[in-house]
Amino acid sequence: MILNVHSDASYLTARNARSRACGWYFLGSVPKDGKPIALNGAIDQLCTVIKLVAASAAEAELAALFLNAKNAK
Repeated sequence: MILNVHSDASYLTARNARSRACGWYFLGSVPKDGKPIALNGAIDQLCTVIKLVAASAAEAELAALFLNAKNAK
Protein backbone atom coordinates (compact mmCIF):
# COMPACT_ATOMS: atom_id res chain seq x y z
CA MET A 1 0.00 0.00 0.00
CA ILE A 2 1.12 3.51 -0.78
CA LEU A 3 -0.22 6.97 -0.07
CA ASN A 4 -2.06 8.40 -3.08
CA VAL A 5 -3.06 12.05 -3.42
CA HIS A 6 -5.62 13.49 -5.80
CA SER A 7 -5.08 17.23 -6.17
CA ASP A 8 -7.31 19.88 -7.74
CA ALA A 9 -7.73 23.66 -7.83
CA SER A 10 -10.41 26.10 -8.87
CA TYR A 11 -9.31 29.39 -10.40
CA LEU A 12 -10.66 32.76 -9.15
CA THR A 13 -13.55 31.33 -7.11
CA ALA A 14 -12.80 32.95 -3.74
CA ARG A 15 -13.01 36.60 -2.68
CA ASN A 16 -10.31 39.08 -3.71
CA ALA A 17 -9.35 37.12 -6.86
CA ARG A 18 -8.15 34.08 -4.89
CA SER A 19 -8.24 30.43 -5.91
CA ARG A 20 -9.10 27.31 -3.93
CA ALA A 21 -7.00 24.17 -3.48
CA CYS A 22 -8.27 20.70 -2.64
CA GLY A 23 -6.58 17.39 -1.95
CA TRP A 24 -7.78 13.88 -1.12
CA TYR A 25 -5.32 11.49 0.56
CA PHE A 26 -5.91 7.75 0.64
CA LEU A 27 -4.07 4.45 0.86
CA GLY A 28 -4.21 2.30 -2.23
CA SER A 29 -2.33 -0.03 -4.51
CA VAL A 30 0.54 0.97 -6.75
CA PRO A 31 -0.89 2.47 -9.98
CA LYS A 32 -0.39 0.20 -13.03
CA ASP A 33 -1.05 0.90 -16.69
CA GLY A 34 -4.70 0.42 -17.60
CA LYS A 35 -5.85 -0.69 -14.14
CA PRO A 36 -7.71 1.50 -11.63
CA ILE A 37 -6.24 2.19 -8.20
CA ALA A 38 -7.77 0.03 -5.46
CA LEU A 39 -9.12 2.47 -2.85
CA ASN A 40 -8.87 1.89 0.89
CA GLY A 41 -10.76 4.90 2.27
CA ALA A 42 -9.75 8.49 2.83
CA ILE A 43 -7.03 9.35 5.36
CA ASP A 44 -7.07 13.14 5.10
CA GLN A 45 -8.51 16.01 3.08
CA LEU A 46 -7.18 19.47 2.36
CA CYS A 47 -9.48 22.29 1.38
CA THR A 48 -8.07 25.81 1.54
CA VAL A 49 -7.86 29.18 -0.16
CA ILE A 50 -4.51 29.75 -1.88
CA LYS A 51 -2.83 32.79 -0.31
CA LEU A 52 -1.28 34.13 -3.51
CA VAL A 53 -3.22 35.50 -6.47
CA ALA A 54 -2.68 33.06 -9.34
CA ALA A 55 -2.12 34.54 -12.80
CA SER A 56 -3.61 31.51 -14.56
CA ALA A 57 -5.48 28.27 -13.92
CA ALA A 58 -2.23 26.34 -14.45
CA GLU A 59 -0.54 28.38 -11.73
CA ALA A 60 -3.43 27.64 -9.36
CA GLU A 61 -3.11 23.90 -10.12
CA LEU A 62 0.64 24.06 -9.45
CA ALA A 63 0.06 25.86 -6.14
CA ALA A 64 -2.50 23.20 -5.14
CA LEU A 65 -0.03 20.46 -6.05
CA PHE A 66 2.64 22.12 -3.90
CA LEU A 67 0.29 22.47 -0.92
CA ASN A 68 -0.83 18.84 -1.20
CA ALA A 69 2.73 17.51 -1.47
CA LYS A 70 3.75 19.62 1.53
CA ASN A 71 0.78 18.31 3.55
CA ALA A 72 1.45 14.66 2.53
CA LYS A 73 5.03 14.82 3.76
